[in-house]
Amino acid sequence: MNLKIRDVLVLQQQKYKIMRQIEEVESPAIRTGLFTDLRRISDLLGTDLPELDAFAYPQAQKPLLIED
Repeated sequence: MNLKIRDVLVLQQQKYKIMRQIEEVESPAIRTGLFTDLRRISDLLGTDLPELDAFAYPQAQKPLLIED
């Protein structure tokens, strides 16, 4: 498949957006769904993709401490 430069740029933007989303979501099911979309885009671009486990999980939010 021959992609135009515009199409490659759009796919790359989508790829990085999905990568960020994966690292912001804790749910394994949602991460898996996003990774499936990411795999499709990477296949279209002909780029390698690490396994899902290579993506970081969101940082745990520290609870706000309220002092009396």
